[in-house]
Amino acid sequence: MAVMASAIVLSLISLSVAIDAKEPSIGVIILGHGDSTPGWAESIVELTEQADLGYPTEVAFLEMVPEYTLEQAVENLEAKGVDTIIVVPLLISTHHSHGYEMEYLLGLGEGISSKIIAPIETDCDIILTEGMNGHDLIGELLVEKAMSLSSSPSDEIVVFLVHGADLGWEQFQGDMDSWCDFVRINGGFKDARYGVMSPTFSMPSAIWDAKRDGDVIAIPLVLAEGMYSEMLFPMLSILGAIGIGAVAKPVPLAMSYLWPLIPEGIMDPLLMVMMEVVDTMMEMMMSGGDGTGGPMEGLSERLLKELEETGIQYTTEGLVPDPKITEWIREMVDDAVAAII
Repeated sequence: MAVMASAIVLSLISLSVAIDAKEPSIGVIILGHGDSTPGWAESIVELTEQADLGYPTEVAFLEMVPEYTLEQAVENLEAKGVDTIIVVPLLISTHHSHGYEMEYLLGLGEGISSKIIAPIETDCDIILTEGMNGHDLIGELLVEKAMSLSSSPSDEIVVFLVHGADLGWEQFQGDMDSWCDFVRINGGFKDARYGVMSPTFSMPSAIWDAKRDGDVIAIPLVLAEGMYSEMLFPMLSILGAIGIGAVAKPVPLAMSYLWPLIPEGIMDPLLMVMMEVVDTMMEMMMSGGDGTGGPMEGLSERLLKELEETGIQYTTEGLVPDPKITEWIREMVDDAVAAII
């Protein structure tokens, strides 16, 4: 009887341990910033479907795509019985404003947001993976993109154009420097650089300097073709090409001295609001209410033609739907799953 009792106790203990150690029910959210350009969000949804992750998967955006909100994505996964959510940020780098905004909205840190909204409420465990952050797979994609525009790499300077702010600046620079080195070495280019749309790193100045040093290939670091690659980046590149970049060069230097004088806690929210205003203006200009394009679509065509006349090689295309993006997404999810099971 004593032996039987011991066996029963051991069985109950084993059952208890098995219950406690049961594998989590995993869901995935592919989270991007958002762009109201017709077809932009659909391209991300299609990319996600192609990734075929093997877990319940939702697509969400921080803004500009009201039919794919973060709150709704979480609710949809909860309804499917998910208790652990892996969030893959579709960001060139999470070391800038939108990366910190995602952390805030997911309840993973103080973060920062330009919107007066609270973090989402959920009983699910949230795991936020890294963004693209200098990843070699994306580097390979960028080499291919640069080579497709190239005629003589040894004479050409690749300039990546990035939408960003000055939060997490050193880590952000590290991500960009990593890709620039990768593209320069593996593509055989004379050089590879980047220009950021921010107060302290002038995109026109980057184009101006590159144009003086060699033939320029300008590549927008955006997810998909949209309002930044079609209008704002070409406009800033033209300003750089015609010499405004030289005039703008003192601005980053002046801001580097002024920045430390601004009280902590003021500039980051101000930057977020500034970027929000730019996003809203671009949305109004590029997106028509009927889904056919906004009133500035014609200006975009003119800008692209003028940019071509400066001799700069340029593409409006983003990273999607290159298969390396789906490969990167799978890797992020696989790494996160391996860490929790």
